[in-house]
Amino acid sequence: MTTDYKVRIDPTVKEMREKYKSAVEAVTQFQPLFNKIAIYLDRWNKENFRTQGGKVGGWKPLKAGGRWKGKGKRRRFDRSARILQDTGRLRLSYLPFATRREGGIRSDLPYAEAHNNGFGPLPVRRMLPEKAEVIDDVMKIAVQHTDNQIKKVLG
Repeated sequence: MTTDYKVRIDPTVKEMREKYKSAVEAVTQFQPLFNKIAIYLDRWNKENFRTQGGKVGGWKPLKAGGRWKGKGKRRRFDRSARILQDTGRLRLSYLPFATRREGGIRSDLPYAEAHNNGFGPLPVRRMLPEKAEVIDDVMKIAVQHTDNQIKKVLG
């Protein structure tokens, strides 16, 4: 009397290797992840401008409590002036970017850095987050992205 004992693996080892390879490829395609991070940072920046630095503890108020607007007889003092937002040029200059190696947000205006970091008579009015302020959210985005990629491949 012979007794056979068989073990069958389903899916096959070959199929498992192919799925694993596909999963690794999907997870290591970083452009979509950096796109998501850039969008997150863009939203962070826009909310920070909308709240006049609310994401960073508030921007230092205007020295005079407002701003002169208009010319000649129409000149008036505007106490409702929004900090760093006279024309909107600075706010609109911040654009998200993403490549295969990095994602973020930046401005190409020469005075953006001076306002963000403070320079001479300009007080610090941060428009960009520090790493510690966003790292938890960025890591959540990365984990969710990775999980989604693996689920797509492995089902």
